[in-house]
Amino acid sequence: MKTKTLFIILCTFTFFCKAQNKDFSQFINNFGNIELPVSSSEHDKWNMILNQSFDRIQGRMPKSIPEKYIKNFICIGSFCNPNSGYYRYDYCVKIPTNNNFYSVLVSKLKYEGDSEWDYDLGEVLLITYTKTGEILSRKSLSKDNDRWQSSISLEKDKILVQQIKNTAEKIILEKIMPCEIWTTEYQMSSTGIIEIKNVTPKENRKIKWNDKLMKYELVN
Repeated sequence: MKTKTLFIILCTFTFFCKAQNKDFSQFINNFGNIELPVSSSEHDKWNMILNQSFDRIQGRMPKSIPEKYIKNFICIGSFCNPNSGYYRYDYCVKIPTNNNFYSVLVSKLKYEGDSEWDYDLGEVLLITYTKTGEILSRKSLSKDNDRWQSSISLEKDKILVQQIKNTAEKIILEKIMPCEIWTTEYQMSSTGIIEIKNVTPKENRKIKWNDKLMKYELVN
């Protein structure tokens, strides 16, 4: 009886592992591919990175990640909680690394929010996985909404993220506004651990909204 019970448990475990590996293969294969480096100023490449689907009428569009993959491969533990608000997660790209692990960029969008600091907040997540789908490391790299603006450069040995924080008492797009700006350097170890290697001191600068480019620009 014990042998039969053990056999059933082993069969069930084997079936679960095969299903999990199949799900992870489908999940990871839906990310796009890129060649490094990618500068923050290469807007066409970043449009492709953040919009992995294509519509003949609307052009490039975000490619949403199915809920079951979010639950199994992104929102595990306390890293994110989709029940605390309405979020959307989109496929971006795999970042070329060594053959020991996968590293991917995921776009995260929060609809609404508790304050203007997190209202309609967009983030780019960096996640590394083992070849079988276990998460090795996760970081939120950037923030973007009316209060935040980021620019990311992908290099072969590091990721540079410039972050702007609009510190004006009230956002008036027609006026020049104060801000803080800093740059964070991320690297991935040979085992897939994401490390913060350097953070520049915050600078107090000024920004103005550019209607044509639909983003803030630094004012000298």
